[in-house]
Amino acid sequence: MPNTLAHIGIQSLASRGLLGRADIKWVWFACVLPDLPWIGHRLAKLFAPTIPAIDLRLYAVVQSSLMFCLILAAGLALVSRRPGRVFVVLAFGSLVHLLLDASQIKWGNGIVLFAPFDWRVVNFGFYWPEHLTSYLLTAFGFGYAMLVFLRNDASAWRMSRPGTGKSSAALFCLILWGAAPLAFMSAAERANVHDTQVLRQKEARIGREIAFDRTNVLPDHGQRREILPWSGERLTISGDIPTDAGKISLRGHFVAPDVIEVAAVHVHTSGPRDWFSYLGLAMILALWGHSWYRGRRSLSCAD
Repeated sequence: MPNTLAHIGIQSLASRGLLGRADIKWVWFACVLPDLPWIGHRLAKLFAPTIPAIDLRLYAVVQSSLMFCLILAAGLALVSRRPGRVFVVLAFGSLVHLLLDASQIKWGNGIVLFAPFDWRVVNFGFYWPEHLTSYLLTAFGFGYAMLVFLRNDASAWRMSRPGTGKSSAALFCLILWGAAPLAFMSAAERANVHDTQVLRQKEARIGREIAFDRTNVLPDHGQRREILPWSGERLTISGDIPTDAGKISLRGHFVAPDVIEVAAVHVHTSGPRDWFSYLGLAMILALWGHSWYRGRRSLSCAD
């Protein structure tokens, strides 16, 4: 997926262009809303490594679909001062976010936009992560973010006090967002989303196609090359793989339960992609923090 800075630029432009003077705080929150399941995915791998990787992946895939983004957006909007307006901003931003994710080439990866109604993976595949397009989007996002800070563009944020009905509805949305994906994980696996069924059925792999996005190539041991994909299983790969490759995307098929014959490979260049995302996340937190501070300060002055 494009990094967070790229999302900030494109989603701000789209939201401000089509929704008028949308509150930039919520526009930027939509830049991370569909990524929250994947942030949780990383944290779970770090702090709960005993959870099976395939189950963790299926949960994040389902939870990051548009429907669950809308459920979370509704819950958040209910505790805001303008629920209808905030929901529209978050819903539209989530859709733009997912479509932007689908713009990059991701073999064996991609968004399941209309889950749980349609399990087809959406991947337009216009450009690789290290293509010039990615860097231009990143530069635009950083420039737009700096302009927002220079113009002090975010309104002051004050917590609303929703009534019992709204609070209960918001809590229900949050619980539904967290728990309901569990009910659809089996359906996602039956549809072989992200090749999860192939990876689960180790005894039936031979002859089946497989693809991995941005997977690490382990140090070379003679003629044997191995990868360590997201599933956590070391797999042997055979084919024409550059000797200096450190991270690759690949397509191929299993010729043994743990051996992949590679049909196509793309070598990824090292770059600061993750750091661009960390910088984008820090900017979003800074914007919300500054907005909260302005809200608290205005209340203090009023007192």
